[in-house]
Amino acid sequence: MHRLIYRESSVGWDIVTSHLLHVQHFVAAPAAIRLQAADVLDQILVVAPRNLSTGGDDLQRRIQTQVLVALAAQAEPAVRAQTSTDIEIRRMSFDTLIKILESNGHSFIAGWERIFHVLRTACPSPLALPPPSPSPGPLDTPHTLN
Repeated sequence: MHRLIYRESSVGWDIVTSHLLHVQHFVAAPAAIRLQAADVLDQILVVAPRNLSTGGDDLQRRIQTQVLVALAAQAEPAVRAQTSTDIEIRRMSFDTLIKILESNGHSFIAGWERIFHVLRTACPSPLALPPPSPSPGPLDTPHTLN
């Protein structure tokens, strides 16, 4: 874990997480393999913030951001029809978010917008969309007083 955390993200973190995310979202892969990839990623995401024993705010901010970016990618629903495996993977990501927040939420200095994004993916709301522009009606025409 220390090699993933303390080295540049391109050396290990990006390779490992992108591969696990690819396997999770690869619908031709067997469900058991997809779920196993999700479980491995979840374990990494929970353990990574716990292993920040040394390092300054920059390292902490980088790792927290990396964890939450990977978690958001896992939780984001696919644009295709959702299978039961997709739904289970998303459920696992929400459980992982809960574990991360329970154990390290107090120390998070970065990424709160991503945390809320992950939470919003659970229950998309039409209220989150900007309201449509009102169309001008007969009462919206300017009146002049004489």
